[in-house]
Amino acid sequence: LDGDIPSELWSLAQLTRLALSANNLTGTISNKVDSLTVLKTINLSSNKLAGTVPAGFANIPYLQVLKVSNNELTGIIPQQLGELYQLEVLDLANNFFIGSIPSDLGALVNAAILLQGNDVEKVAPLSLCSNVRGFDLLNDTTWCPPERKWLRDFF
Repeated sequence: LDGDIPSELWSLAQLTRLALSANNLTGTISNKVDSLTVLKTINLSSNKLAGTVPAGFANIPYLQVLKVSNNELTGIIPQQLGELYQLEVLDLANNFFIGSIPSDLGALVNAAILLQGNDVEKVAPLSLCSNVRGFDLLNDTTWCPPERKWLRDFF
């Protein structure tokens, strides 16, 4: 597929899985993504999508997999993503996110959180280093200094 994500997709209220990875999609992810309230998996990785990740993803209560890696996404990582308690995979790797990593992501204790290859601040929140075993940068001492691991082990 080439071009923008078809706007008709955002009106498919019963859609549970959207897999559009490894295409040539451009444009942005619509703010209407929150209309897909029964969506469980969305994979938009390896495209040329730009813009930000809509905070509206947090309004999709059953979302288990959110993959938008290897795009050209920018801005900050929405703290609201930490409200996706069903999430098993949050893959934001290899984009152009900036700012700090939201500490709210530390609530996703059962998720694999993949953030490498972005321009975010190089120290992850304590909540992420101590609570989320699936954080891809957990063993990197630049992101999770040893003293954070000691705190995790102590508590």
